Amino acid sequence: MNHSIEFAITSYCQAKCRACPRTDTSTGDKVNWLNTQHMDINVFQNNIKSFNEIKLKDINFCGELGDPMMHPDIDTFIYSSLEYAERVTISTNAGLRQPVWYENSAKKYKDKLSMKFAVDGSDHETNWHYREGVNFERAIDNMTAYFTNGGIGKWKFLIFDWNYHQVIDAYNLANKIGCEIEYAFNIRPFINTSGLQGRISQQNIEYTKELLKEINYEI
Repeated sequence: MNHSIEFAITSYCQAKCRACPRTDTSTGDKVNWLNTQHMDINVFQNNIKSFNEIKLKDINFCGELGDPMMHPDIDTFIYSSLEYAERVTISTNAGLRQPVWYENSAKKYKDKLSMKFAVDGSDHETNWHYREGVNFERAIDNMTAYFTNGGIGKWKFLIFDWNYHQVIDAYNLANKIGCEIEYAFNIRPFINTSGLQGRISQQNIEYTKELLKEINYEI
């Protein structure tokens, strides 16, 4: 049996997503109870050794309370993980580091690395409604560098009440970049800094489903 395991390797993040548990909804800063720290690579390596007898299909670096790409030793984490797993998966808001890192990683790791890029709009202003703090242009440049150099992964697009009309634009942009796009409705209620309701209405859910039929996508 193949197994997967998930690690949260940092609690640092440049984004201020208002529905994220690390974010104070009134200020956008991190919540007081959260200590920002990076996992020590030695701690990770010692823990991962315990899986030596288990065939791991995937080691996933998630963004539960921070973005994995904030970790200064992310390359060492990837390299160490591939000694015990077939593939490493990284979830990120895409706005961290430079395009050259993504280009080099795509070429180096090939299908041993999978990136999941969380971008929720087809322009900077719309993406900022939720991914506050993320430079959209940088995110698209990073994704482009990754996928045009053979990188494996997908674009994950959360649909809110303010971006549902951009699902086709995002699909076209994904095609231009050369990546798969995956949609999901946001059903968590929250208010962003502009006073917009994040939870998508049932009416707009139905409208979005009709839009997605144009690209034969069912959600």
